[in-house]
Amino acid sequence: MAAAKRRGPVRKFFGTLGRAFAILIFIGIITGSIVVSVMALYIFDSLEGAPVVDLSNVEVNLNNTSYISGGNHRQGAVLRTKPRVGQL
Repeated sequence: MAAAKRRGPVRKFFGTLGRAFAILIFIGIITGSIVVSVMALYIFDSLEGAPVVDLSNVEVNLNNTSYISGGNHRQGAVLRTKPRVGQL
């Protein structure tokens, strides 16, 4: 039977330290998941009696006109192009 190698004290210390940090990170992830789930339930319960917005009666008008403006700020002049309707 081969003799088992023993880990040195420095390697053992950092191994234990790494394991402790990993455990703390996993506990934080689990706790965060629980808190987010509870907050989502709280928000959904608080919105239960809120009025619902009905957007079926809203008229949408997509006929917009765009102008491109530019100017010389030293002279105070503003230039405006002709209207662009439905163009990109």
